[in-house]
Formats: sequence, structure tokens, C-alpha cells
Amino acid sequence: MMPGVTIRHSRDLEIARCLITWAGQEGWNPSPHDAEAFFAADADGWWIAEDTAGEPIGGLSLVHAEDGEFAFLGLYIVRPDWRGKGVGISLWNAALAASPARCVGLDGVVAQQENYARSGFVFAFQNQRMRFTPQHLAGLSAEGLVPLAEVPFDALCALDRAVAYPAGRATFLKGWIAPPEGAALALLKGGELSGYGVVRPCLSGHKIGPLVADGADDALRLLAGLAQAVGLEEGHLDISHANPAAVEMTARRGMESVFETARMYRGDAPAALDLSRLWGVTTFELG
Repeated sequence: MMPGVTIRHSRDLEIARCLITWAGQEGWNPSPHDAEAFFAADADGWWIAEDTAGEPIGGLSLVHAEDGEFAFLGLYIVRPDWRGKGVGISLWNAALAASPARCVGLDGVVAQQENYARSGFVFAFQNQRMRFTPQHLAGLSAEGLVPLAEVPFDALCALDRAVAYPAGRATFLKGWIAPPEGAALALLKGGELSGYGVVRPCLSGHKIGPLVADGADDALRLLAGLAQAVGLEEGHLDISHANPAAVEMTARRGMESVFETARMYRGDAPAALDLSRLWGVTTFELG
């Protein structure tokens, strides 16, 4: 790495906003509001590389769950004019060396998966971003859904912990389920929470995630309701191949694959999740 470059830990929301801006330039299609939600999940989970003038030239997030045992690495970006100079690997090594987590996860783009494997990350399952429009949801019912805010928060946290994320993340969820210009809906059965989903605006269209449901019919009902709630014209749903029924559902509906990642973990395997009920990953940046 070139002399004069500084790698440091940051607790500055502006750094999170900077990385989200760069993510947009990379074509990752974040939400304009992601920085605030990500920063709220773990204000200590941010790393930055700066040049001699103190200008950001790279960064990443390593957001820890509330128990500190699990962390997720994302937003790993180096400014194009600084690539190939050792900035990225210096950020990577510094963040991972400082983490107390017993397990670290990430969603690796295809081009980087071999590099991540050399750092001890092991493939778990493939994810796929599917693009859709209202035409792909034609004929679906959205009846019987309620605002997620009406559901006891403890019930949401319990279902999220069982299906969508292998550790507690209540602070993150409080903000995530109330996205500006977005919506969050729930499906109840026998008065109990059985499914939920969140839709938020992104630079291009909307993303839906997480999407949790007992089966494809319930997942499609939530998908239709979320699309209607925001007047969706273009949507993106990140499905996991660990749930083959989600792959079949999106194929049956004619949705278009536009992006692929690999979920990878380093360290002790995370607690088992019921991935058969996961129809949409929360976010590739935070897991």
C-alpha cells in the first residue's frame, strides 16, 4: 500500500453515507436511506481508508449482532483510482483482526469468491437477485395483510431470529421495518405472526427484504401487498437457493435474474435458520 494511507475505525454516519454513495456508483442499487439503518445496527462497525489529505478512498462495514458473536461484512469498496494499491486488503485485514465475532458472514460477488475463500470463508449457498414488475404479480391476492407495526415487536424479533438472521438484531429491525417511503406488512394465522415483508425505495425501483412466509402462496401474497403499498413499478427480490421453492416460485412467475452472490461464512457456523421459510434476503450488505 502507498505511504501516507491511513486505515482506521470510524463511528461517523457520514462514512456510512459515503459507502452507500459508492455502492450506488458500483451498481449495487442501495436505498438512499440505507446508511441510517445500517449505522443504527452497529455504529462501531465501520472502517475507512483515507489519503494524505484525509479524503476517503475506501471502506467497509463489519456490523455485529447484539451478542457480538456474529458479524456480517459488506460495503467493501475501494475508490476506482486507488484499486490495486493494497488499500482493500489493508481494510479487510484490519477490520477482521479487530472483530470479536466467532463467525463472520458475507455475500460475495462472483469475481471475489475465490479471494474470500483464501481468507477462510466457506461457501454456504447461492443468492440471486430477481427483477420483477407488476405484470409478474398479475392475479395475486393481497387480502388479509396488516401493517407490521400492529404486530408485537417481540413476535417479529422471534420470527426474524428463527428464519432470517442467525442472531438478535432488535435495534436494526426497529428502523428497518419503518423505511421512509416504504412499507412493512405482516400475515397472521390464528392471530399469530406467520410471515412478514419490508419494501424500500432504491436508486432503481424498490427492493423487498426480508420476505418471510410459510409457503409460496403466502410469500406471493406478501409480495403483491408490498408492491401495491408503494405503487411499485420495478422490484428486486434477493432469493436464496437454500430455499429451492423460492427459486421455483420466481421462475414460475417469469422474474429476471440480474445479479448473483454467494453466502459465505468464516468461523463457527451460525445457528441453524429455517431457510425454507425465507423467500427474500434482508440485504446483501448486512445479511
